[in-house]
Amino acid sequence: MIRVGFVLTFRNQEWLGGVSYFRNLFAAIRAQPDRRIDPVIITRTDASESLDGFGRNEIVRTKLVEQDAVRWKVRRASQVFLSRDFLFEQLLARHGIQLLSHSGHLGRRSRVPTLTWIPDFQERALPEFFSGAEREARARGLKEACTHASAILLSSHAARGDLSAIDANCAAKSHVLQFVCSVPDPAALLSRDELSRRYGFQGNYFLLPNQFWAHKNHLVVVEALARLRDAGRRLVVLATGSPHDHRQPRHFAALAARARELDVEAEFRVLGLVPYIDLMSLMRESIAIINPSLFEGWSTTVEEAKSMGKLTILSDIPVHREQAPERAIFFDPRDPEALARALEDANARWDEKAERQHVHEAASALPRRVKVFAETYQKIALNLVGAV
Repeated sequence: MIRVGFVLTFRNQEWLGGVSYFRNLFAAIRAQPDRRIDPVIITRTDASESLDGFGRNEIVRTKLVEQDAVRWKVRRASQVFLSRDFLFEQLLARHGIQLLSHSGHLGRRSRVPTLTWIPDFQERALPEFFSGAEREARARGLKEACTHASAILLSSHAARGDLSAIDANCAAKSHVLQFVCSVPDPAALLSRDELSRRYGFQGNYFLLPNQFWAHKNHLVVVEALARLRDAGRRLVVLATGSPHDHRQPRHFAALAARARELDVEAEFRVLGLVPYIDLMSLMRESIAIINPSLFEGWSTTVEEAKSMGKLTILSDIPVHREQAPERAIFFDPRDPEALARALEDANARWDEKAERQHVHEAASALPRRVKVFAETYQKIALNLVGAV
């Protein structure tokens, strides 16, 4: 058994995709009958709710990961000028941690191998959604990771292609880990009647479970609903997620204003952040899941839909094609008419009995998918510490 450290300092509501990623990774590791990895979470001294849902992992709290602490600044200086993070290496040694995973690097001369996770290269595909300072910071972080990390972890072959175009040598030491989402047992989910009571809707609906970030492209959904309404077709989309986009703070207000202007507020229903079990219940009871995003690293929305056997209506981008859901309708993410047609198609073909069968088939296939996910990660980790 090797002990692998993960530095987790984000808050739950800041990055729901990240919460889902680590929740599923840890669960997949623990479910392995021949498990050889023991995850250890390293976090802030004041961490509390940000660790909810990650399972019964050992937790190490330290100021060394608090960017406002003096000790973190000393660590950073050591990495830059000495190519080694002595303070953090000492912490890892005290806790018997042999690999640092998904959590940056410790310097070129570090004695502890590091597996640096880069979720995507969105700033290069959609630079308009980032400030100049953000783009520079990402470029600097990538250069450091390519120079100092033992290996790079990517979530898709599409991302590996992007990295190859940036730095072929860095891509050569990268690994692709396509994560898989587990979903709750159907018996734990809420009924349609209970969901209707809690969230005030009636009848069938589509679900759009993305954060309200500019690149998630909710606007195309609003425009598509307006076209359907003008044609005498009123379809409902329930949208969940945080309304805050730190890069585009006015984005949500502009989206809401456009929905009012087009008079589709009744069709585009914003539910905001909802509890995880409610979200999964809304997903199960929906006609289909929509992800209109202009860019993804590896879509949590798509993975959850695949694990639940749901039809997905997806922007036609490379990573969505790579995720390859068996039940998918693809559309041009900049074409509201194409999305309107996809929504009508999905609505027309929906059949409750058939949906239940798809749910059953997906549940039967899920354990094998999770096993492959965990085995792939375990092999990468063991190779890095020479334990294969």
